[in-house]
Amino acid sequence: MQNLYKTLREVRLNQNFSQKYVIGNKISQSNYSKFEQKQIEINMSSFLYIVEKLEVSIEEIEFIHNNYQYSMRGKILKLFYEEPFNNKEKLLELIKQCTIFLEIKEDIFIKDILFICQSLLVLLETDDYSLTSISANKVWDRLSKKDHLYINDIYLLNCILFIFPLETAKELKKFLEKSIERYHGFKNVNVVNVNLRLNFALLLIRDRDYKEAYKELIHTEELCKKFHYSVQLAICFIRKGICLNSLNGEGEEWIEKGKTILSLLEENVALKLIKEEIKKYSN
Repeated sequence: MQNLYKTLREVRLNQNFSQKYVIGNKISQSNYSKFEQKQIEINMSSFLYIVEKLEVSIEEIEFIHNNYQYSMRGKILKLFYEEPFNNKEKLLELIKQCTIFLEIKEDIFIKDILFICQSLLVLLETDDYSLTSISANKVWDRLSKKDHLYINDIYLLNCILFIFPLETAKELKKFLEKSIERYHGFKNVNVVNVNLRLNFALLLIRDRDYKEAYKELIHTEELCKKFHYSVQLAICFIRKGICLNSLNGEGEEWIEKGKTILSLLEENVALKLIKEEIKKYSN
């Protein structure tokens, strides 16, 4: 693997940028030349400035630095952020990858991902929320001691929100919303907010509080339309239909509308899972 200094130099040369252009007035050209030759270190402010001038992200620099592939940890994070958590095969794969990684290196965040995957796997296999909460509580015990959450913490707690009893989940949701507000404008934070609300609505449906779930879904529907989240909008329609069926028997139109959207988008896995959800929560 190339060292970081060589990676930045490779990107600079490939972009046809001079050292003078990349450093601007941030650091001297002499010091930057020494940096590229691994003779001196630079501070974080200068590093971020250089990465920006190179027209790449830190994530991309890491990808290039790792010979144009994700590191083992990066692959775990990618799988964690992108895959649905009610897919047994994906959960087993994540558990396997986390276990292998933790045998090599201690990593609190990867350990939390392992706990969450174990919790969700138990839930899939037993549908027993009391058993599921054993591993999930290990994550919450650590994160609850923080004054505020960082974006990775938000992802973690969002995954297990519906595992907790309703009263606990309500307090947890307030904590999450406060932290999400802090990240207003940060990439992907809007989809995190939408997913949080969808998860909380599902928890309310599970507890047969259909009126509150419906209110949550109305607001979530507005957010989905605002940010053009088609898959989440479809799920929102379906859960709204489940609520309406329980309240007045008039939810089938919304359920069919949501299923049609998923079908047109060829979201076959999501469609299969949501059909199971409809069956589970239909009266």
